[in-house]
Amino acid sequence: MMTNFLDWIKNAATAFRGVQPAVAESAQAKGVSLLNNGVPVSSWGQTAWFSDFSWGLLGDEAQLSANTVVQGVLRWATTSFNEPPLMVVRRGKDGDEEKDFNHAALEVLRGDPAQKMSRRRLMKASLASYVLDGNCYVEMVTDKAGDAAELRWHAPSRVRTVAFDGTDYLSHYVVRDRRGQERRVEPENMVHIADGIDERHPLKGCSGIKSCMRAVMADNQIDLYTHAIMTNPAVIGLIVGLKDAAEADEADVAAVQDKVDQKCRGGGAGSTVVVNSDTTVTKVGFSPKDLDSSAMRDALEERITSVFGVPAIVAGLQQSDAKFSNFQEARRLATEQFLVPHWETFAEEFSLQLGSKAGLKEGEYFAFAVDRVRALQEDANQRHLRIVAAYQGGLTKRSEGRGQMGLESDKTDEVYIDQVQGGASPEVTAAKARMRESRRGFDFNVLSGEQ
Repeated sequence: MMTNFLDWIKNAATAFRGVQPAVAESAQAKGVSLLNNGVPVSSWGQTAWFSDFSWGLLGDEAQLSANTVVQGVLRWATTSFNEPPLMVVRRGKDGDEEKDFNHAALEVLRGDPAQKMSRRRLMKASLASYVLDGNCYVEMVTDKAGDAAELRWHAPSRVRTVAFDGTDYLSHYVVRDRRGQERRVEPENMVHIADGIDERHPLKGCSGIKSCMRAVMADNQIDLYTHAIMTNPAVIGLIVGLKDAAEADEADVAAVQDKVDQKCRGGGAGSTVVVNSDTTVTKVGFSPKDLDSSAMRDALEERITSVFGVPAIVAGLQQSDAKFSNFQEARRLATEQFLVPHWETFAEEFSLQLGSKAGLKEGEYFAFAVDRVRALQEDANQRHLRIVAAYQGGLTKRSEGRGQMGLESDKTDEVYIDQVQGGASPEVTAAKARMRESRRGFDFNVLSGEQ
C-alpha cells in the first residue's frame, strides 16, 4: 500500500515538472516558503508540488511541526514563558526602580479579544514563531488617536518585508490573509522581533534551529521507519522446509502451511505445532534488538535540544543526563540559558517598538517579573540553613534571621548568639566585634538570598 501511494505521488509530481518555474515564481510573489532547490512548499496547509517526492523534501516548518523533540521543547518553553507576570518598571532620577503591575500600558498587551487571542496565547504564539522561524510579527491595531489598542499576531509565512528600491532599508510589511488578500502595514505599526540577521534576507532574523534541520529530518525518518515496520514488516516470519519436498505434492505443502499459520498467528501465537512430516523451521523476522534505534535517537535528541539550550530531560525526553544531579538543577539551567534571555529580548523589543504608542513615559519600560519564577528561587531548606549559619556564626542578630524567615521579632531578639550564650572569652568577643564592624554598609540580604 505504501509503495503504491509513493508511486502515485511521484507520477503526479512528474506530470507537473513543466510548470515548476511558474509555480516557484508565483509562490515567491505570494510569500510561500521555498526550499533550497526552489520547489515551493507551504507550511500552512496549502498544496504544493514536488519535482521529486521524498519525505526529506518537506518544508522546514512542516518538519519542525512533525518532530516530537522540537515540540517537546516548545511545549515546555511556551508554557513556562508565561509564568512571570508582565510589569512596567519606572526608574527614578536617583536610580531607584518602582514596579507597577497595573500600569495602563499593560492593557495593550492583553492580546486581541476579537480574535479570541488572550495575552498568554499571544505570548506562546510569538515565542514559537521567534524560536522556529527567527521572526515574530505582532501588528499594532491603533485607535483613532493613533495609539495602540490591541495586538494581533501574524504567522511568519504570511508576512513579507519590503525594502526601498535598491537598498536594504525597510519600506513596509505586506501581510497576506488566508484568502490570499494582501495589505500593506507600515513599520511603526508592526512589532518585529528578529533573532539576529539572516544574511540572505537582511531585514529578517534567522532561527538557530535551522542549523540542525538534518538532525530533525533524521529523527522524523526514525518515526516513519518505526511506523512502517510496525504497520507492515514486509518480512517473512518463518520459513518451513519439507525435507521430503520432492515426494510431497501441493496439497501436503498447503496443509503444513495452514497448520503452522493457524497455530502461530493471532490467538494461537506460542502454541505447539506438530506435523506428520519431516520439516525444518528457520526464523527470518527481526528481533526487538535488531529494530532498536534508541542510540541513534538519543544522539539526535542531544543535538536538537543543545541548539535550543534546553536539556533533554526538561523537555520530557527519556534520555539520561549524568551532568545533572536532579531535575530541579536541569530545569534551573534551562530557565537561565533559554527563558531568561528570551524574557529580556521580548521586554526590550516591546518597550522599544511599542512603548510610546502603549503609553509608556520617559524612564518606563516593560519587564517580566523574573524574581517570581519558581525554578530560579532558592531552595527553602538551603535558604534557612544559610540564615541559621549566619546567626550561629555571629554575623547577624536573631531579629535579622527571624525577619529573613518571615517570622516576627521583638526587642528581646536584638541580640547576637554570643550575647545569648554568654561566657565568651574577651578574645572571642573582640574578634566577633571586629567581624561585625567589617560588615557595616554591607547588605546581608544579598548573602541570604533576599533581594
